[in-house]
Amino acid sequence: LVLAFHREKKNTNARLVILGPAEASISKIKRQYRWQIILKTNVRSAARKALMSVIVKTELPKGVVIHFDIDPQGVM
Repeated sequence: LVLAFHREKKNTNARLVILGPAEASISKIKRQYRWQIILKTNVRSAARKALMSVIVKTELPKGVVIHFDIDPQGVM
């Protein structure tokens, strides 16, 4: 998934910084492991475009679920 973001980064003129993947501060809830990837950009539409492109192009393994938080209030 991170590699897909790096490929998409090459297709944008905006500054896109990819942080992660890293274990979430609470790494396991109800027998499910949690990881986070943070996208930082100076142009919100660039991050949204990269995100949508990666979602469409990436086939996730069975059982993998992705949740998105746009403008998180806090990152632990």
